[in-house]
Amino acid sequence: MRTNSIHLRQIAVAIFFFSPFSAAAQPAEGWISTGPPQVARKWHSVTTLQNGWVLAAGGVDISSVNWLNSAELYKPETGQWHSTGPMVAAARGFHTATLLESGQVLVAGGWNGNALGEMDSAEIFDPGQETWISVGSLVSARTDHSATRLPDGRVLIVGGHDGLSSLSSAEVFDPTTQSFSLGPPLTAARSFHTATRLRDGRVLVVGGSDGKGKTISSAEVFDPRSWSWSGTGGLSASRFFHTASLLPDGRVLVTGGDPFHGFGNGMALSEVYDPTAGRWNPTGHLNNARLRHKAVTLSDGRVLILSGFESSGSSLAVEIFDPARGQWGLSQPLANTNGFDTVAMLPDGRVVVAFGQTANLAAAYMDFVQLMYPQLALGGGFEAVLLLSNQAPEPWVGRAELNSGMWPGDRPWSLNGQDRAGEDGFQIVLEPGRTAKYTLTSSQGPFSGWLEIRSCQPLAHLSTSFFYNFYSGGVLVDSTGVAPARGLHRQRFPVERSDSVNTGIAMQRSGEVLMTLYDSEGQEVESLVRKEQGARFFDEIFQGVPPDFIGSVEVSSPNRVFLTVLRQEVISTSPLEFQLTSVPATEWR
Repeated sequence: MRTNSIHLRQIAVAIFFFSPFSAAAQPAEGWISTGPPQVARKWHSVTTLQNGWVLAAGGVDISSVNWLNSAELYKPETGQWHSTGPMVAAARGFHTATLLESGQVLVAGGWNGNALGEMDSAEIFDPGQETWISVGSLVSARTDHSATRLPDGRVLIVGGHDGLSSLSSAEVFDPTTQSFSLGPPLTAARSFHTATRLRDGRVLVVGGSDGKGKTISSAEVFDPRSWSWSGTGGLSASRFFHTASLLPDGRVLVTGGDPFHGFGNGMALSEVYDPTAGRWNPTGHLNNARLRHKAVTLSDGRVLILSGFESSGSSLAVEIFDPARGQWGLSQPLANTNGFDTVAMLPDGRVVVAFGQTANLAAAYMDFVQLMYPQLALGGGFEAVLLLSNQAPEPWVGRAELNSGMWPGDRPWSLNGQDRAGEDGFQIVLEPGRTAKYTLTSSQGPFSGWLEIRSCQPLAHLSTSFFYNFYSGGVLVDSTGVAPARGLHRQRFPVERSDSVNTGIAMQRSGEVLMTLYDSEGQEVESLVRKEQGARFFDEIFQGVPPDFIGSVEVSSPNRVFLTVLRQEVISTSPLEFQLTSVPATEWR
């Protein structure tokens, strides 16, 4: 087992406190093909289940003639779709599909162009049995409505269209009784709107159509505590066929849409809603005005915009909004689209897009091929050296991302002697058989983060070496190799804490993980779920680590967890000097 040892002087402990830096889209990001759906469909729903699978249900075939009651499941571990039990109430499209607290999926309302028109039926999918059961009918038949799960587990169904006009009515589904009941009505009838659950449990409803040929600029908020609606600040421009995405800081991003109730007149203007102030603020423009598009918030907080329609037809363009910078950028376009694509976020941060008879798969964003070094120190005498060698017969293209809570905006750094302050990484292009050396340095005191290498190409033919050099007075004191983190599902590590020793982990892009602390006798001390990335000592994660402790920690997740085990030991108190050791993770069963 390889380890690395780093001597950190003076402010060494500070390097354990960092958070991920949200990088802008880069050319190395992109898409790869995955297994095609069993049935070509559009106007259907997709829902990510608690086990990570994706449920596609209903819709209409590509000819727009045959409405479907079929359903299928996408399994990320195999990259394939397979048929599951069909819906039992009726074939439908334009319905809502809501993940319940139980892990089941509620499908409600919609439209059947064969005979039924707007629908009031509802049914529930049980992923354990892969079967559907009918539940109570909606109070009002509706399509093009919204459905939002409330904090207490009930589902708020709002607005929509009954075939004659847009609706102002709202109703609530109770999973315990499997029945619908009327809720307080909206202040304005609307369909084709968006509904977003805010961090405090309220629901923001934005824009839409009044059903009489006019788009809506107003917004309103439902408060489940008072069980009432109230108006809030309106959009600067009316729109429907838009998207609304919850940002990490609690704001809501609204993009695109149609302002004139005429197909093809997409918008580029984006706005952000501040729930504290109840106001909207512009936040730049899409590079491609569009409507009927899709938006998904990635694991790092950025928002991916894709598909839909531009004035020239269906849109292949893919854009990313970075809320930390308030900026839009372009990413690699889709290979093909019918404009009605459906998008689902996988638990490991990847995004699956299905359209027609094909599907595309991307990672977040889009690191479906990645190599991670969770521990990186620069400045104060430290430099990092990365050696890459391409053994493939074709060029290898990728990108090295630098991540830290204070990087790069507040910390200058250099690549091979060239100042790169303000940048977040660098592009890598290696011709066949070529080897390149990248030396990273900083003119300031020691600070830390991690290095991640991303690419759309496989890593099988890429040889890598990564190590630290530590200089004191211009003299090389230490040079230590660092092994990359491995993506594992279940891991267990020893824990030690004393006056001179502490242990922890550097964890990266792992989603939710279950962490369990055990004492030296193997008895459980504490268990908790964490989503946080970065480096932490175990006594910062758990409350039950006393000043003198020996035990172990088990980390488990349905997704691959990338981490390195850290150990800090005081080797001198005058002057204060630490030794930091990192050990690559090993799987435990």
